[in-house]
Amino acid sequence: MNIDVSDEEFFKQIIELAKAHGLSKTESQLDVLLNQNVKVQLAYELEKYKITPIINQQNIDCFYFRNGGGLFEGNLKPYLTVTRDEFSFDHVNYWTEWKNQLSNLKIMDVDAPNHMMLLNEPKSVTPIIDFCSKLYSNKK
Repeated sequence: MNIDVSDEEFFKQIIELAKAHGLSKTESQLDVLLNQNVKVQLAYELEKYKITPIINQQNIDCFYFRNGGGLFEGNLKPYLTVTRDEFSFDHVNYWTEWKNQLSNLKIMDVDAPNHMMLLNEPKSVTPIIDFCSKLYSNKK
């Protein structure tokens, strides 16, 4: 895959790669999906994001669900990486800064193949839904 091309040409390469791997969406559907994904990623404005101290953080209870297996990318890594860079988010404690900022951060492990599928797999989303249902029902 050539990454030194225009966005339009790069998207064409991704669409061809997706089709070659059996994705059944049309080129038009894939183009819409890719462009929407880019809009979402740009909307995050990660370059402007900075974690700042939280006032009275000891009064805040925070629940963080993570993949208990420690895989952020897992079996999706080949589809999320367009370069041969060996860096991986798998087994990286990406929640550490939140833990430093929130003394009452409760990390809850769920069974998911990777971070992106946390809310898409019944075995991981069901415990999250059950927990949140109890938490927000005001029933202790």
